[in-house]
Amino acid sequence: MVRQWKRVWEARKWMKQNEGFLPTWHAYLGYRLNFFDELQQNGTVGAHVKDRELLENWIQTGLILGHLKKKGDKVYPSSQMKQYFSKSSDVAIGDLLVEMMELHIPSLMDYAPVLKGETPRRTFDGDEHGTAVATTSSFIEQISYRAVKKVVSEIGCETILDIGCGNAGYIRRLAEEFPHKEFVGIDLNKAVVEDAKRNTKDLSNVRIEQQDLREWDNEGKTFKCIMMHNLLHYFSPVERMELMKNIEGLLDKDGGISLITPLYLSEHGQEFSAAFNNFLSVHENLHRLPTAEDVEVLAAAIGRKVTSLKPIVKEGGWYSIVIK
Repeated sequence: MVRQWKRVWEARKWMKQNEGFLPTWHAYLGYRLNFFDELQQNGTVGAHVKDRELLENWIQTGLILGHLKKKGDKVYPSSQMKQYFSKSSDVAIGDLLVEMMELHIPSLMDYAPVLKGETPRRTFDGDEHGTAVATTSSFIEQISYRAVKKVVSEIGCETILDIGCGNAGYIRRLAEEFPHKEFVGIDLNKAVVEDAKRNTKDLSNVRIEQQDLREWDNEGKTFKCIMMHNLLHYFSPVERMELMKNIEGLLDKDGGISLITPLYLSEHGQEFSAAFNNFLSVHENLHRLPTAEDVEVLAAAIGRKVTSLKPIVKEGGWYSIVIK
C-alpha cells in the first residue's frame, strides 16, 4: 500500500512540473496567430478563425492565467502580453517561443524514433528558421554587448569582421559607437543578410555580404578583430579546425578573436547546455557544443591562446571568450 501511495505522489509531482508549460503554450499561440494584437484593437478575434470552440478554450485559458482581461463582453491582453507578445511591439520576445515550440520541442520529440533507427536525424533548415534564430540570438547580443565592446576596445581593433553576423546587431551598435572603425559582416542566409543590410543602411563604415567563410578571402585583406558569436555548433569538430585555419588567414598577427558560445559541461548552466546539446545532436547538420577544452585546442591549432573565458549568462552556460 505504501508503495502505491508513493507512486501516486511521484505521478503528482511530475504532473505539477508540467503546469509551467501552459503559460508558454498560451503566449506562443497568441503571438504566432497575432491574437494579442487583434484583441488589443477589437476586444475580440475575427471570423477568420474557423474553429470558435478552440478559440474560446484559448481565451478561457488566458483569463485563468491572467494573460487576458475581460471588460464587459470584450477581452483584452494584459499589459505583459501586449508588451512582450504583440508583433507590433518593438520589445516583443515571441520569436523565442516560436523557436522553442516549432524547432526545439519537435526536435527533442524525435529522439525516440531516431534512437531506434526508425527515422534519420533531422535536418536544420536555415531558410525556414534562420530569421527566427537570428532574432532570438539578439537577446544574447543584448546581454553580451558590453563584453564584446570591451574586447574590441582592449584589442585596439580598427577593422572588425563578424562571421555569421545575423541581423547585424553587434555590428550596428559597435559601428554607431566607433564611427572611425571599419566593420564587415558575412552570413550564409540570404534573408538574414537582407535584414542586416537594412539595419545598417545608414552606416557608412559597415559592409554586409552573403558569403561562405570557407570560400572567401576578402581579397587578401586582414582584420584586427574577428567575432564569431553563437556559431560553433553549426560546424562539426573537424570543420571547426578548418574554420580556424580560414580565420588564421584573415586575422592580423597581433589581432584577436571574440567568441560568444554556450559551453558544454562548464561550471555554469549545465542543464541548459545539456538540453541544447540534445537538440543539436538530433540534427545531421548541427553539432554538439564545445567544451572549454575544445576551445583551447582550437586556439592552439592556429598558434593562439585563450586569454579570457567569462560567463555572461550563467543559467544558460553562455560565455564570452577571447583568443589572442
